[in-house]
Amino acid sequence: MGFMLLQYEFQRANREVNICERKGVRINNQLTRATKRIEKMTSVFDKAKTALNRDWDRTQNAVNQALSNVSLRAATLTTATDAANLFNGAVAGIRIGGVDLRSVVYLDPSSINIPAGATAAQVSQAIQTAISAAVGYANQVAQQLIQNARDIDEAKLEAKQDAQMAPLAEKEADIQAEKSLNDVLTDLWRERKENAKGKLPDAIKDSMSGFGLK
Repeated sequence: MGFMLLQYEFQRANREVNICERKGVRINNQLTRATKRIEKMTSVFDKAKTALNRDWDRTQNAVNQALSNVSLRAATLTTATDAANLFNGAVAGIRIGGVDLRSVVYLDPSSINIPAGATAAQVSQAIQTAISAAVGYANQVAQQLIQNARDIDEAKLEAKQDAQMAPLAEKEADIQAEKSLNDVLTDLWRERKENAKGKLPDAIKDSMSGFGLK
């Protein structure tokens, strides 16, 4: 390749390298902003998930406390009716994911087996046994309701996150693809620039020789 062509190749390659490098700076800035937006949005949803789980943990603790209080008071009760009223009143105040626990769990006083002529100790034992069984069942039902409601809330939150994150991720992917292409072009033009630069000295000598200057 002659001196003039090599010089043109070098200048062109040098110009293209500068263009690609300037474009690379712009793309990198765009990529940084896109990544930060994704990180910010991810942080927002991570906090939302933490708050959601904290709320359901509080609900679980409140249910446990309410049912625990029923168990603690069982020893003070003397009639099946009082036992049923205590338990049914406690579960009536518990609502989980739109479901009233009282509609699922109910203690019928007639189900408490107190033999005729039972002593006070026997009555107390029968009541405590019935309350213990009812509380255990209520706990199982409440835990399942809480888990179901928690799963539903988490699914809604994840769907919302996916809907908001998808465009951001797509934008980031587009910028990354543009960056990759620009990196390839930058390397290509740098290689052409260096090749032309390396051949220029010999081309200059050949050109001078042609004019009898060597």
